[in-house]
Amino acid sequence: MLLPKRSIKTLFLTLTCISLLLMAIGSVWLYNYATTTISEKLARTAHDKVDTIRYEIIRFYDAMVYTFTQTKSLQTSKMQQAQLYFQQHGMDAPLLDLQKRLEDSESQYDIYLINKKMIVERTTLNHDLDLDYKQYTFVPKLLHSLFSHPKHINISEPLYESFSDNFKCYTTQASLDGQYIIQLRQTLKESKSFHAFMNRLKKLIPTLYSHSTYTVYKPNHPSIDAQVFWSQRLSKIRNKDVIKLWGSLGNFQQILQRIDPSSTRLFKNSQRLLYPYLDIMFQQDIRKELTYWKDDRYLRIVMLPQQSYYNQLEKSYSFLVVELDETELYNDAQNMKMTILLSWTILIGFVLAVSVLFYRRIILPITLLQSHMHSKTPLNDKQVLLRDDEISTISRTYNWLLSDLKNQIEAKQTLLSQFKTFTANAIHQVRTPLSVIKIAHSMIDDDIHKEAKLHIQSSLISMEHLYDSLAFTLQNEEIELPITPLDLSTIFQSRVNLFTPVASAMDTQINTNIRKNITVQMNQTELEYLIDNNLSNALKYGQPFKPITVTLSQSKNELIVLFESYGEQITDTHAIFQRYIRHDHSKQGSGIGLHIVANICERYQIIIHVTYEDGKNCFRYFFPTK
Repeated sequence: MLLPKRSIKTLFLTLTCISLLLMAIGSVWLYNYATTTISEKLARTAHDKVDTIRYEIIRFYDAMVYTFTQTKSLQTSKMQQAQLYFQQHGMDAPLLDLQKRLEDSESQYDIYLINKKMIVERTTLNHDLDLDYKQYTFVPKLLHSLFSHPKHINISEPLYESFSDNFKCYTTQASLDGQYIIQLRQTLKESKSFHAFMNRLKKLIPTLYSHSTYTVYKPNHPSIDAQVFWSQRLSKIRNKDVIKLWGSLGNFQQILQRIDPSSTRLFKNSQRLLYPYLDIMFQQDIRKELTYWKDDRYLRIVMLPQQSYYNQLEKSYSFLVVELDETELYNDAQNMKMTILLSWTILIGFVLAVSVLFYRRIILPITLLQSHMHSKTPLNDKQVLLRDDEISTISRTYNWLLSDLKNQIEAKQTLLSQFKTFTANAIHQVRTPLSVIKIAHSMIDDDIHKEAKLHIQSSLISMEHLYDSLAFTLQNEEIELPITPLDLSTIFQSRVNLFTPVASAMDTQINTNIRKNITVQMNQTELEYLIDNNLSNALKYGQPFKPITVTLSQSKNELIVLFESYGEQITDTHAIFQRYIRHDHSKQGSGIGLHIVANICERYQIIIHVTYEDGKNCFRYFFPTK
C-alpha cells in the first residue's frame, strides 16, 4: 500500500500512534483471550475431576450393591442365629454378646429391639435409643405386616446412613414371642466403608472441597419425595435428626436454584415441570455449574446426574454436587494474566520511550534541517551541530555547502550584473549602426539595385527582430509593461507586412486570413513579439518555396491565432518552449524566443496548442474572450 505524501515528522508520528494503538488493542485482545482460555481450561479441568469423582462413586455404589446382594442368604442365617439367641437367653439377654457372635470378617451388625409402639426399646447404638419409627412414613406399615406374619423375614435394599457415613442393610423379623421386632443392621467394616472410600477420593483429588449426593425419588415412590442422600453436613447429624430433613424438596431445591435460578418455577408443580426437567438432565447428561467466592476461596460448584445400579433399585434421580477449591489455580491464572498485561505495558512503554528518543534524536533534527533547507538559512542549533552522529555531520555539511553556494551565487550575480550592463550597452551601440544602414538603404536606387536592396531590407528586418528580442528580454525583467486595449487585426496585419520582404527574399509567400475589428487587452510590445517570433520561426524552419499561412478567427467562445508552415514534424511539442531548446540545430537561433512566448502566454492565460496536420506544423494560440 502506498502511503500518502507526508512530512517525515507527520509520517513518524502517525505510524507511532498507529503502532501504539495496535499494541494496545493487541494487549486487550490477548488479555481477553488469556482470560477466556484460562477460564475454559479451569472448566475443563474441573469437569475432568468431577467425571472422575462420579465414576469412582458409581463404581463404589455398584460394588457395594453387589456385595450386599451376595450376602442375602447370610443375612437370613444371621437372623436365625439371633432368634435362637433370644429364645435361649430371653429378650433381656445382653445385646453386645449377640453382636460379637454375629460379626464376621467383612461386616459388623447392630441389633434393634422395637416394641409394638414402634419405638426402639433396646439397641447396640445408644444414639438410636428411643427412636420412634412412626416418623417414617413407610416403616409402620412394614412393622405391622411383620407382627402379622412372624415367620416372614424382610431384607431391605442397601441404604445410606448419614450418621455412620456408610451403607447399611436391614434384616427384620418379629420375635418368636411376638412382642418385639428384631432388626439387624449390617454395615461394611471400615476398610470397605463409604467414609474410607471418600477419604481415598480426597487424596486422589486434593482440590475436592465438599461433595454431596442428592436423591429425588421418582413419582409414586412409596417413601419420601426427596432427600439429601449424602453430604458432609449430614454426616455430622444424628440419625434421629436426619429424619426431620426428609419428606421435602428444600435442600435439593436450594442447591438447584442457586446454580440455575431459572429452575424456581419447577418446584411449583413437581409432577408436570420438575420431573420432565430431571429426565432431560439425565438423558442428555446435562451439568450445571457456578463459580463463587467463599471465605477467601474461589470455589466451583458442579451438579451433574449420577445414575448407578443402586439408583435404579431405589427408583430415584441421583445428583452429585461437588465443590472444587480452585483458589490456587485461579490465583495462578490471575498472576499469568497480570504478567501478560504487565509485559505488554512494559513493551508499550519501551516502544514509546524508543519512539520519543528516536523522535528527539533523529526526526526532530531532520525536520529542523529540512526547515532550514527550505528557507535556505544556516542551521545554528548547537544541540544538533555538536553531537557526534550522522545527523550532526549532515547538518555541518549542509552549512558548509550553503555557505559555499551563497558565495558562488554572489559571484555569479556579480558576473550577471556585469553581463547585463555590457549587453545593454551593446544593444544601445547596435542601434546607431542599424539606423545608419536604414538611411543608406533608403538612398539606394530601386531601379538599378532592386534585388540587392530587397536582400538588404530582409537582413535589416532580421537584425531588428533580434534587437527587439534582446531589448524585450532586458526590459521585461526590470520594467512593468502596461496593458492597453489593442486592435489585434491591425497589428497582426502590420507585422505580416513587415515580414513580407523577408519571405520574398526567401522565395516564400505569406498567406493571410485575418478577421477585421478584433481587439484584445495586452501590452503591444508583448503582442508584437508573440507574432514576430512565430513568423520568424515559420520562415526560418519552414520548407523553402512552400507558403506560410496565418489566420485570425473569432467565434462566440474562442479567439484563435494560427500559424501554419510546412516542415518536419516537431517531435516534442513541450520541450521547444523551454529556454535554450531548439528543434532544428542546423538553423541559427538562440533558443529563447519560444520560451519568451510561453511566458507571455502564461501571463495572459493564452492556451498554446501545437499539432502536425497534412505536413504542416500548426501553432494555435487560444486567447481568452474576456
